[in-house]
Amino acid sequence: MSGRWTIFFENPNMTAAVIAEVGVLLSVLCGRVRGVLGVFLAVFAAGSAVALAATGSRGGLVAFLVGVGIASVAALRGRRGARRGFAAVLLPLAALAVAVAVFNFGGRIGKAVRGQDASVGNRLVIWRTVPRMMADAPDGWGVG
Repeated sequence: MSGRWTIFFENPNMTAAVIAEVGVLLSVLCGRVRGVLGVFLAVFAAGSAVALAATGSRGGLVAFLVGVGIASVAALRGRRGARRGFAAVLLPLAALAVAVAVFNFGGRIGKAVRGQDASVGNRLVIWRTVPRMMADAPDGWGVG
């Protein structure tokens, strides 16, 4: 995937963080609002899911999925408008699935799983060695 969206930010991951927050908020709101405004919010929630896929941010994708998952559980637990709330969460998820396919986001996710991405490989090295460093020097390294 080339040309990851940054919109107004310097980094696609920063853009994805904002889009994920807005998308989850819109998903929750469109489940609580009736009529044309609810449909309008649902369309914007789906649009935010597409924009999120265009950023190519794996962290943004996880944030969006967790937020929408929590919103869907809350919608199912509530008595009032549970169907509408659940449907409001499904639309952005469907849009995200389509956008992931269109923007070939699966290839980027595959790199994270197979470890071909340098950022993922470096994180694994850090996570593996930091506990040993903490055990070797529980008071920290260096002066102060």
